[in-house]
Amino acid sequence: MLVLMSHAFLARSTRARIVSRDTIEALVARSDAVIVARINSVDTVVEGRVIVTLDVDELLKGEDLRQYIFGADQEMKVLANDWKARKAKLLVFLAKSQRRSNSGEFQNGFKYVLESNGNPPTIVELIDRAAGWECKVTESYMFTMDYKTGEFTEMLKAGDVAAAARSYAKANASVSDESYQMPISQDAIHARIFEGSSCSLVIPVDEALRKLAVQWATSLIDGRRILAAGMLGHIRTDESIAILKTLLKDNAHIAGGGVKGGRYVVERVYEARWAAWNALTRWGVKVERPILFEIESDEPWPREK
Repeated sequence: MLVLMSHAFLARSTRARIVSRDTIEALVARSDAVIVARINSVDTVVEGRVIVTLDVDELLKGEDLRQYIFGADQEMKVLANDWKARKAKLLVFLAKSQRRSNSGEFQNGFKYVLESNGNPPTIVELIDRAAGWECKVTESYMFTMDYKTGEFTEMLKAGDVAAAARSYAKANASVSDESYQMPISQDAIHARIFEGSSCSLVIPVDEALRKLAVQWATSLIDGRRILAAGMLGHIRTDESIAILKTLLKDNAHIAGGGVKGGRYVVERVYEARWAAWNALTRWGVKVERPILFEIESDEPWPREK
């Protein structure tokens, strides 16, 4: 069974909204500590805050401690006590609270808090049943990215989530927490998280992403070159600058139409050029502004029958 919990309990909205969810790789990269643990104690402290002590079974990332202690809201208490009573094995993502504080001080005196940017999950319960790993469908989804293909996969088994977290933490011990929001084009994944507007999955900016961006920069598929320009805009190197300069002449584009001044105008937007030019100018690289927009068609409106 895969049971997911977010520090921020989010209610689904009936209004369309932009959705951006973490991949397991982004969650590991951004966390200061990733551990497999069991709850030792749950205590209530000042102003209803809860302090949870974890006994570490396995350290995937972070300080080599026998116990981790983190602070949480009162709403955590029921869940934590249930996990404690069942001696549940948990995969926990933690952040140093001072990184979440504008003052640079520990929040409410706690060194660690649950890692969360508003998107689930932050705790995964690992339940090993004789019949194999099972899944409970919740509002929280776990995704991983194949950096060789750029394709995303939804993980429904707790064992897969733990294995993916373990593998990424081992291979990327010093990766930064900078991230890139990858727009979703896969129908199955899009359908899972779509809430009426655009949706994306967050991936860390790391060496694997750099290699994928370099590969896609010369792809015959327009969409991949557009994405490559966006990715490289997060990776400032001489190589990135050289590639982005070539993409200033790229013809990958999208077209959109609308009524303007009694005419129906279809405008072509050169997305790869736009992303490349935006990155280069942001970095202070002097380049000539390319043609970013062109009129594809301009006709009277309404059209004559």
